[in-house]
Amino acid sequence: MYCEKFGCKTKLEEGAKFCPKCGTPVKMPNLLVAMTYAPSGFTFIFAIVGLFNKDKFVKFHSLQSLVYWIFWIIFLYPFVWIVEVTVSLGSIASGILIGSYILLMFFILPIVYAIKAYKGQVFYIPFFGKLLANLFNEKTMQKK
Repeated sequence: MYCEKFGCKTKLEEGAKFCPKCGTPVKMPNLLVAMTYAPSGFTFIFAIVGLFNKDKFVKFHSLQSLVYWIFWIIFLYPFVWIVEVTVSLGSIASGILIGSYILLMFFILPIVYAIKAYKGQVFYIPFFGKLLANLFNEKTMQKK
């Protein structure tokens, strides 16, 4: 990464908060990281763009969010409908409540993840987070 100030263009160390030459604050790509978790139609686009970023923090969160969303689409979303239909056969109200609760979690968890990522925190989604962290050197992802 290089300093963004016009005329400086000094190479910055990973995790630097200020340019060592001119003192300009370094912009961290936290908004991009947060958008990879946000439940929207553009989530996959932001996550794929993040995979091509040079910052390991951005790459880690982009990959983690892609795995989260793919896992949700392939396994959890069909599970919600199976549970809802199965329970609905017994009681429509309980099926709607259980399905609504799981779908609500579909929106709440990614928003929590987006806020944590925007704040620069490294966190691990259950089941795959630690596995993905092993692909990256954990210490290089920590924000200083």
